[in-house]
Amino acid sequence: YISGGHLKSLSSSDFKELGEVIADLHNISTKKYSRISVENLDLNFEHGILNILKEVKEKTYRKNSLKNKMKSLLLYEEENLIEGLKFLKENVSYIISKRKDRVITHTDLHKGNMMKIKNKIYIIDWDSICIALPEKDLMWFGDVKKVKKIFEKTYSKNLKKKYKFDKIAYKFYVIKRTLSSRTFFARNVLYEKNSREHMKDYVNWMENGMTTLKNALKD
Repeated sequence: YISGGHLKSLSSSDFKELGEVIADLHNISTKKYSRISVENLDLNFEHGILNILKEVKEKTYRKNSLKNKMKSLLLYEEENLIEGLKFLKENVSYIISKRKDRVITHTDLHKGNMMKIKNKIYIIDWDSICIALPEKDLMWFGDVKKVKKIFEKTYSKNLKKKYKFDKIAYKFYVIKRTLSSRTFFARNVLYEKNSREHMKDYVNWMENGMTTLKNALKD
């Protein structure tokens, strides 16, 4: 049990420390932990967004309902969603081919999964741990195009093997995460039984992240 506060923002010193922490994680030999599974790359969940798009076009919701708002957001972003899925399909074989570069990854490194106690950062919630390419973790420490330099410098310094940023892998994971989130939000508003407050959260998260996929798809 760890008692402390979740991080609400990351300072320069936090990025430096996290560069060391993530490098230490990626330095661990995957052979030592054979029970950790390799990431799932079948894209079935992400592909579900196409079925959702097809279904919402055929349905009519109450004008001011949250379901209708979600429908509007999905249709507004339809082109980017389809392009994102196309990119994943075109590049998944490349990601699979990079087996020798796989490391142990946390995969869910948002600030809610970080706690700071006496100026030391602890990473929590390891439920999604898997073996994947390092960019699956690195994408949490930058924008949709690249890793922050202050993090990258410390990370590469503490990494045992030579560090080389993989632009395609980084873009793949950013788009995959974004499509997965879109599919999850849409399903929870359109099909699942949730409270109105939770549904409002899903709609707001969907709306607030509208530019993420569009920017990630830009060359």
